Formats: sequence, C-alpha cells, structure tokens
Amino acid sequence: MFRHLGRVALLAVSTLFSAVLVAPPASADPPIDTYGEPYPLCGAAGETDGQYCVQSFLRNGVKVTPPPASAQQGTYDDPYVTSAGDAGVMFGVVRTTVDNGGRSSAREVDPAATWSVTVNTGSIVPRQLNGRVRDLQFVRGGSAATGHWFRVTFRPTPVAYADFDDEGPCVAGYWCGEDTTVATQVLKGYADAGVDDGTAWADVPELLGGYAGYTYVTNALDYAALRDADLNALEVKLGNPHLRAPGVRATGYYETVLPDEMMRREFHVVNPAALSKSSLPVRRVGSSSPVSYTVNRERGAVRVIIKDIGFSAPVYRIRPLPTPPGTPPGTTARRIDRHHVRMTFHAPRDGGARVTSYLARCRARTGGWHYARKAASPVTVGQLPRGKVSCHMRATNRLGAGSWTTLRRR
Repeated sequence: MFRHLGRVALLAVSTLFSAVLVAPPASADPPIDTYGEPYPLCGAAGETDGQYCVQSFLRNGVKVTPPPASAQQGTYDDPYVTSAGDAGVMFGVVRTTVDNGGRSSAREVDPAATWSVTVNTGSIVPRQLNGRVRDLQFVRGGSAATGHWFRVTFRPTPVAYADFDDEGPCVAGYWCGEDTTVATQVLKGYADAGVDDGTAWADVPELLGGYAGYTYVTNALDYAALRDADLNALEVKLGNPHLRAPGVRATGYYETVLPDEMMRREFHVVNPAALSKSSLPVRRVGSSSPVSYTVNRERGAVRVIIKDIGFSAPVYRIRPLPTPPGTPPGTTARRIDRHHVRMTFHAPRDGGARVTSYLARCRARTGGWHYARKAASPVTVGQLPRGKVSCHMRATNRLGAGSWTTLRRR
C-alpha cells in the first residue's frame, strides 16, 4: 500500500527539504534509513513494536484500499510514506493504474480530496513540514517511550511539473517558465515531513526539540525560503506558480507558519504575540505593487498566506518591522564600593535594529535617580548614597528604549 516514487521524481520533490533524519539508538524496529525504503504499516508483517511505521492513511476520513496484487484492471489512489535518506520522511499520493496485471503510476490525484497521514517516528522528534499542499494541519505527539508521531491533514494542490528528463521550457524542473509556458506534466499532491532528534534545541524543552509546527506550503513548481540576515527577513522564492495543468493558468499561493520561538531567535522579534499584518509586511522584490496577503495569529505561531500570485518566478520578503529592544536578560546588580553599583547583563532581543546603548539607574528608597550609560555590559552607576539602593536598566536602539528590568536592591 505504501509505496515510493522512483529516484528521479523523489529527487525532484526533496531537493529543497532542510530537516535532517537522525538515527536513534537501536530498537526492535529500527528507523528507516535507506533511500527510498517505504515505512511499513503499524502491525504489518515484520513490524513488532508500533514504532517507525505508518499508523493510518485516510482519504476523506476513510482508510485507503491499495490495489490488490491480483488486480487485473482499475485505477487506485495509492499513498506512500518513505525515507529520503538525510532529507527526512516523505509522504504523498500517486495514482496507480492496473491494466492486465501491469502497473503504472502517475501524479494526477483528486485535488478535492482531504488526506490524513499519521506516522510514528520512534525516538525521532518531528520538527517541520514542507510541501505543495493546501489546507494544511500539522500535529505532533507521543514520547520517547511510546514513539513520537506526526499527523498531517491536507488537500493536494495542482502544480505544473516537469521531470529531469522532460524536454521543453521546464527542463530540469526548476526556475522555469514565463507567463506563456506550457508545462508537460501535472503534479497534484505531495508533501514532505521533516524530523529531527532535537539536540540542537535542547534548551527549548517546550518545543520538543525544534520549531514546533514550522511549515511552508505552496502550489509553485519550485520554492525556497531562506532567512536574509542582513535584512532580517524571510526571503521566499517561487518558480512557475501560475500553471494548473498543461496550458491552463492558475493563481499561485504561498503559506507559512512561523513559530514564536523562531521569530524570537531568528528574527529578533521582542513580542511575537503582537505580530499582525501591519507589523509583519510582505513585499514583492522589484515591484511597488501591493501584495495580497494575510497574517493570522495561532497558538504559539503566526500564519502568513500570500495569495493571488500571478508571476512566473516572484521573490517575496516577509520582514517584521523593527521595534525597540527587549529587556536585557540575566541582569545583576552588585555593590563594588560604598558609592558604586555595577550592573551586568546579556544582550536582549534587539527588535531588528542594533542596540546602541544601555541605560542603568539607581536610587535610594527616597531621592533622585543616578544614571549611567554604556554600549555594553557592565554599566557602573556612581555617586550613590550609602545604604540600600534599587537599580534597573533598559536597552535602546534607533526605534527607542525598551522596557526596564525588574528593580534590584543592593
């Protein structure tokens, strides 16, 4: 039932996949780590512990029936879940036709159907999902003891597609096509699901080892989403999103879910929960025309959807507007003599603009503030009265001053 595409097609759909499949310790059923080897059904022959296997694959809520080995005639939706080596776990649906016992597969599947796949990945924690799907829902669960799992619910999306050996304007399948391009094949449904063992993010336990639910999906033939550190932006590149079928135009879209932890760590956003359309603008590179997009808050994340894409290979920038910096973490205040307090701290989220200075101030229970400003830790406040004083500090960038830290008495 669960099959994999040929090597050429699998390469074509996994090239831009960025998560890594890390092998855990040996178990009764080891993880799939051979390129193209399909995951077994949980409970199938040879599968003993319910881990590293496919728990279910549903079409419109009904379990999919694979083409029987004895079938002589018929066309079937044939889902697959497979390892792609270092690329992670891939899943999708192909259309299998049986003719007098012979089998052939195509990518044309019903774009109106809703699919749901649940996969147990053992001790490997699912991290992110990339693909060409619609109406995406990505859920994770489980534990190291029972096996981690992910469930993805989606609808296939029509995409003009060309294999590596195709001829014509889409040869090699990447960054091809103009508004008049006629594609040679149609890809109507697939997605990749990435997994990671989580060691890189062990200090973020609430995320189970990664950016929980980080996804991006599109109906473009080719796509890439990369962080531009210089611009503090997510740069999205799409290729050929306007063809629905050979010679048939379609409107393109791109959708991404950006977890709050990613916005804090990667994009220096001080308060991700406050992100909105006005504070997270989307611009098309090289054009002054407005972009049709939405920004929606979800639990622990923000979802950005770019709609009505009618360009062959557009580039978009999703860039949070800079804000004043966050509160400096790890702040301490220590008396170094009768009249001086030294404050130490770590650099805060800069809000997308370089921190220019740190202002510290102290005062006795009554009396005025004594100030000191510096470009880095530590900051020493002097001319203080003897006895207990209360001190705090804040960071400043070109957008203004951030919040004060909690008062500390010394």
